[in-house]
Amino acid sequence: MIEINNILLKYFKKPSDSFTETEIKLNAFLIQFSKDLADLTDLLSRLRNRETHPNYYNINEMTIVGSITRIIKLFKEIIINYELNKLEILTLFARPLYESFIVTKYLIRNGINSQINFRKVSYRARFKNLKFLNEVEYKTHPIIQRQIIKLNSKLKEDGFTISDLEKEDKKNKQWKLDGKSFWEIHSEVDNTDLYSFIYGAGSDAVHGNWQEILDFHITNKENGYFGFLNYEKCDCRSLVLINSIAIESIIEFLKWNSCITDEIEIGLNNMLKTNHYIYEIWEEKFGEVLD
Repeated sequence: MIEINNILLKYFKKPSDSFTETEIKLNAFLIQFSKDLADLTDLLSRLRNRETHPNYYNINEMTIVGSITRIIKLFKEIIINYELNKLEILTLFARPLYESFIVTKYLIRNGINSQINFRKVSYRARFKNLKFLNEVEYKTHPIIQRQIIKLNSKLKEDGFTISDLEKEDKKNKQWKLDGKSFWEIHSEVDNTDLYSFIYGAGSDAVHGNWQEILDFHITNKENGYFGFLNYEKCDCRSLVLINSIAIESIIEFLKWNSCITDEIEIGLNNMLKTNHYIYEIWEEKFGEVLD
């Protein structure tokens, strides 16, 4: 708790204005702030209420713990690429982080049945592979045998059977979580206005469509185009948004596992205010001039 308190106390008060003098200083402050936040979320994710969870978590609860862990890992990678000024690489991590954020909130709100289904629908590709392997001629080939053994081992650990997967395949042909699209899940737990701006736009980076190529990977000279092998510069807007998601994610997690305290919640909300303040300063002093 000492390390946690030290980080929270560091941002207990509004920071001095010295870091707002230049964009370089503002950016340096944001990077350090984000690194501290990443360390904090890492530490907070390890907290466990020993009364409600004396033996850690069960397999259904691990859907939430694992998702939070994934968010923290992706968050750290985003900070690394922000500091390296690699905007197009940063955006590759942003969409899966946001997807995990939405799914985590959904699993927390909907409880054990959704947590079970989240685990079950993850077998979609493996179930189809198993059906294919069972139909091939050389079932005794070591590679095929190895794949079947690995899948059966996973199912046993998860407490599922082939019959469970067959039933899921019949009732949920698309193998979506609770039979819902991501849009439907998103609309239950978050502001639907954000969907197309974060998740939808993030698909450009993941799938590498023409818009993403235009933005990041080509440039023009005279009457032609050629590949742009440098990286686009980052500015605070991309990282401030991710910081907000990281803070909300860890608050949701701590409330779920009964580890939130007034001090921690107040401290995280203070960091959220600092995060917003960084953006306000950037917009006021260094943002594009809009005619």
